[in-house]
Amino acid sequence: MREEYKREGLDGRDNFDEYEFLTEEGSYYAVYAGRWMNKDDNLVCCFDLDDGRKVRSMVWKDSGYHKLEQIPLGTTLRLEFKLSCTGRNYLRKVVVISKAE
Repeated sequence: MREEYKREGLDGRDNFDEYEFLTEEGSYYAVYAGRWMNKDDNLVCCFDLDDGRKVRSMVWKDSGYHKLEQIPLGTTLRLEFKLSCTGRNYLRKVVVISKAE
């Protein structure tokens, strides 16, 4: 599956250095900005939050990638992040608000 997902982003960009992991839990509206597979076959997703922050999140294979491998870049989403008992922030839910054209 990794061959299908080389770094891809909106407008052809493939540099996501400005995207950081989110530290606080909550529900956020975002535009799906980029994705790629890491070496463990987990999906790394980048989002432009409606408050201007640029965040990334790991999406695990065992969660079915929350179907993010099938959602077009540019789609507006509602994302729910929750802290684990170890203090890590994980993407727990993805809701499509409006699909990219």
